[in-house]
Formats: sequence, C-alpha cells, structure tokens
Amino acid sequence: MKIKRFLNFVIDAFFILVITLVIIVIISFLDLNIVRFKYLNPLVALLYYVVMEGLLEKTIGKYITKTKVKYLDEKHHRLFYVLIRTFTRMIPFEPISVILNWKCLMWHDLLSKSRVVKV
Repeated sequence: MKIKRFLNFVIDAFFILVITLVIIVIISFLDLNIVRFKYLNPLVALLYYVVMEGLLEKTIGKYITKTKVKYLDEKHHRLFYVLIRTFTRMIPFEPISVILNWKCLMWHDLLSKSRVVKV
C-alpha cells in the first residue's frame, strides 16, 4: 500500500503542477499584473484536494491506483474532515509520516479520521 500512497502523491503533485502552470500561462496571456505566484501552487493544491476528496472521495491519483478515501467518523459533516485532511497536508514534514508508521497512515489520515482503501 505504501507504493500506491507514493504513486497517489506523485500523480496528484503532477496534476497540481500542471493546473498551476496553466493558470500562470492564462494570467500571463491576459497580461494581469499578479506578482505573487509563490502562493498559487499551495492554493491550487488546497482547492484540488478539497474539491476532489470533498465531492468524489478520490483524487486523480486515487482513480489511477484504484483507491479512495474512507472517513471513519460519520457524525460530523464530511467537509469538516476534508478540510482537516487538506490543511494537514501543508505540514512541511507530513510526507515522511508514512515512513514512520507501519500501518501506512499519514498525519492527514490520523487527524482527519480517514483511511485510504482499495476500491
């Protein structure tokens, strides 16, 4: 499962980068004076994960690896846990959390009470 989790990360990072570059090209083409591109990639990543996991329980990487997000706590609205899961991904050392956990759980899984499962 660690390989699938890594593939999810790589595939999603690729699509986030492509979306970011498309937005930069559009902004440049429209000749808008937006100087601060350094915040664009994290913003695209936040929107990507909230929209994909919030609506579909899958990202593009999870579609390709045939996995999905399963939320363990059904008491609260899923959007609450999607936001926790998404913002936890922004912790700088979060990607190495999978190495530290033998159950292949990352911090964003633990804090959002979710698991990535096979479809």
